[in-house]
Amino acid sequence: MSLLVAFEIVCTRFLAFENSIMRLSFFFIPLMLMGYLFGPWLAGLGGVVGDVVGMILFPKAMYFPGFTLNAFLVPFIYGLFFYQKNITLKRNVAAQITIMCVISLVLTPIWLNLLFKIPIIELMPLRIGKELIGLPVKVAVSYYLFNHETVNRLIRLRLTPVKK
Repeated sequence: MSLLVAFEIVCTRFLAFENSIMRLSFFFIPLMLMGYLFGPWLAGLGGVVGDVVGMILFPKAMYFPGFTLNAFLVPFIYGLFFYQKNITLKRNVAAQITIMCVISLVLTPIWLNLLFKIPIIELMPLRIGKELIGLPVKVAVSYYLFNHETVNRLIRLRLTPVKK
């Protein structure tokens, strides 16, 4: 879990293109793997740890608890869809659309409105455009990840009990 938290911090803080209202990043990869490997609750906790530690070590703006809630919910949702389940294209698309609708198109605009007083209706065209472009990318990357032999070997290695 700690490696995925560190990977999430790097993806969010250093490998992202962002401004005050929009972020493009591959931070979803470690969060998705957390959900798949550890289930919704532990993955959500890992997301919170990544958000708080990342904010303490590499602050980019003031701390806002709404974004920490988002950091919990994204891997939590991935855990609901992926933990101990066969990852099909349909399940993958459903997880990505759920996160897109709940987090990106509902909660994040509310947080941005509270922080910057930007009317939600003004945020929506840009956010919808970003999500419509990002959705196929996220689906393709996650589908490739879960169907790549090397990744599957690592996952099987993680799930194999250690013999004494």
